[in-house]
Amino acid sequence: MPELVKEYADKANMLLSFVLQHVEPGHPLVEAARETLVERLIRDITASPEAYRLRNLGPVHAAVPATPSPYPQDVAAALADIDLPAIPKVVASLNAALASPDASAGQIAQIIELDPALCAAVLKLVNSPLYSLTAKVDTVTRAVAVLGVKQVYGLTVSKAVSRTISRMVPDNVDLFLFWEHGIACAIMAKHLGELYGARTPETLFVAGMLHDIGKLLQYILFPDHIQYIFQEIEDKRTSTVQAEEDILGFDHTVLGAMLLEQWGFPDSLVAPVRHHHSPLDAPDLRPACAVHVADLLAHVLTVQPGALAQAPPATRKEWEPLGIEARQMVEFLDGFDDCVQDVMAVMHG
Repeated sequence: MPELVKEYADKANMLLSFVLQHVEPGHPLVEAARETLVERLIRDITASPEAYRLRNLGPVHAAVPATPSPYPQDVAAALADIDLPAIPKVVASLNAALASPDASAGQIAQIIELDPALCAAVLKLVNSPLYSLTAKVDTVTRAVAVLGVKQVYGLTVSKAVSRTISRMVPDNVDLFLFWEHGIACAIMAKHLGELYGARTPETLFVAGMLHDIGKLLQYILFPDHIQYIFQEIEDKRTSTVQAEEDILGFDHTVLGAMLLEQWGFPDSLVAPVRHHHSPLDAPDLRPACAVHVADLLAHVLTVQPGALAQAPPATRKEWEPLGIEARQMVEFLDGFDDCVQDVMAVMHG
C-alpha cells in the first residue's frame, strides 16, 4: 500500500505540473494551495485509478482535416459575416428593465415568472448551498427581496444564456465539462469579489459563468477549425489562447465579448470576459483579475482525466491587484466541490 500511495502522489504531482505548465513558478496562490491540490488529485486517482492511467488521460481529438486551411488572420474580415445567436427574450427584457431608473423588484420578478422553467431554476439556485439561506424561498418576488435585484438577475441571466447557447452547440462538445468549469469559475469569481469588496459580486458570478462562451461560439461558427487549434496546442505546447490566435487570428475572449456586447450587457460584465486572459489591460483591474484567477483555480480544481486542460498563462502580477491573502482562498476550497455540483445539478441537470 505505501508503494501505491507514492505512485499516486507522483502521478498527482505530474498531472498538476502539466496543468500548470503555463503558470509562473512560485505563483503565490498556487504555492499556498499546492498541498490541497495534490491531495485532491490523489483522492481522485485512488477512487478511479483506471481513469488516470496515462493512456486514458487527455481528450481524444479527431484527425486534423486536410481542408479547410486555417482561417484568414484579418479579424475584422473574419468577424464581419458572423451570424451571432439571438439574445434570449428574457435577457433582453431584464437588460431593458435594469437600464430604466424606474425599474422595480416587482417588475424584475414578473419578467422572470413569464418563463416557468427559468423561474423554477432560479428558485432552486436561491435555495441551494450557494446561498445557505435559513428559510426556504418559494417565489421569485421573495428571492428578489432576500437576495436583491442584481443577485437574481445574475442567476437568471446565467441560466438563460447557457440554455440558449447549449442548444446550438454540436453534439460532439462535452457540455457537462464545459459548464462545470464555468460554474466553478463563477463561484470562485463571486467569492473573490466578496473578499476584495466588489460593489456587485453577482456580476462576477455571471462573468465567471460566461467567461469561455466564446469557445462554444467557435464550435458553432468555425467547427472545421477546432482540430487545427487542438493540433497547435499539442504540437507546439502552446496555450489555448495563442493557438486560437495562430489559427483564427483572434481568441475566444473576442468572440465572447462581442456576443455579450451585441446582447446589450453592460461593460462591467463584458470587460472581465474580454480581458480574463489579459486582465492588466482591462479598464477596471480587479474584476478582470478576479475572473482570471477564478479561471486558474477552476482549471486546477476540476481536473478531469478526459479533459486534462491546461490552466491559462498566469503570473503573480494578475493576483496582486486583488489584495487578498492566498490562505483565504485555500480555506474556501473546503466544501467547494459540493457547491459546484449542487449548482451544476440545477443549471444543467
